[in-house]
Amino acid sequence: FDARKARTRALDAGFRDEQIVRYAVRPFDTRWCYYTDARPIWNEPRPALWAQRFDSNHFIATRPAGVANPEGIPFMFTAALGDNDALRGHAYYFPLGLNQSRPEAANGHLFGADDSTLHNYSPTVAGYLEALGETAAQSSAADIWLHTLAIGYSPAYLEENADGIRQNWPRIPLPSSQEQFRASAALGQRVADLLDTEKPVAGVTAGALRQELRSVAGLRRMDGKPLHAEEDLQLTAGWGHAGKEGVTMPGRGKLLSRERTAKELAELTHGLAALGIPQDEGLKRLGSTVVDVYLNDFCAWTNVPEQVWEVYIGGYQVMKKWLSYREYSFLKRPLTLAEAEEVQAMARRLTALCLLQPELDANYQKVKSATWHVQSDLHSIGDAARTGLAGI
Repeated sequence: FDARKARTRALDAGFRDEQIVRYAVRPFDTRWCYYTDARPIWNEPRPALWAQRFDSNHFIATRPAGVANPEGIPFMFTAALGDNDALRGHAYYFPLGLNQSRPEAANGHLFGADDSTLHNYSPTVAGYLEALGETAAQSSAADIWLHTLAIGYSPAYLEENADGIRQNWPRIPLPSSQEQFRASAALGQRVADLLDTEKPVAGVTAGALRQELRSVAGLRRMDGKPLHAEEDLQLTAGWGHAGKEGVTMPGRGKLLSRERTAKELAELTHGLAALGIPQDEGLKRLGSTVVDVYLNDFCAWTNVPEQVWEVYIGGYQVMKKWLSYREYSFLKRPLTLAEAEEVQAMARRLTALCLLQPELDANYQKVKSATWHVQSDLHSIGDAARTGLAGI
């Protein structure tokens, strides 16, 4: 489109500061955007999705079928406005709460939930919650979705249901007891906190770091010299290149696989003990080796667990995809220190997620052993919600 004409059209529609918002482009890749429904700034502005973006609301994103191999985890969680291609196969956004305001009247007025906010679940799920005795609990509106995250991030669930998940919406079993439902939702809240890039997590990205995370993705020059941001934060290791029509494509980059140092292993051992995770179980979830991820010939993020580097969400290799967009040849500038620290935070969040897997698997096994049965046998994400909104 003609950029000059499009800009004039957007300005004619009226500029609003509050429409500069956080925007989830990919899993763990949240940027800024200016939302406007003045075409063609966005190819599809989706006012219905914009209407559900308000303070305290969040979205679970998934897709109707798998199109990538590997796909990894078919769920994303965000407080931000979301891109249509945040997951491969197109992302559909399920708001935890629904604002009843009409989308066409929403611009600039949806930055605080009020009495018009509804719970986003179907009559079937309402009946399920009532049968559990959850109707009076204010938290139960979000809990059904947090339970979905707890199940959806269980490796055992993903492996056992791989064929069905690939062909359709993920189908989530519901526990038959209130106790197990609440325990699963509480576990899902921990998953949500780690996935929400807008929320600091104590011990992971804020405050005193957990011992097993302290040296994960440490940023340093490999020759031992002091780090100079302007010179050393140029991403030139080949993580991205321009494909057909300028589309950014991931590159091979520079990666060194190695054993953990004695210090790194000691930190991991003590951290696992504090979490009550046996060392062999921790190494199973994180991998027996680590990788050093190079920005350029001299500087790297060190001690990234191999299984963390290999995490895929929605068909995208999370850390590698983030790097591919930020090659120096695209940005024409070095990374800022804040951007380099974002990679550290990403690696630490993903490490913490991997170390939740034993609890997530145990939760799935408990739910699977005693599931709720409804007459219509509808347990899918699509059936559980009133609204699933495709992204911008």
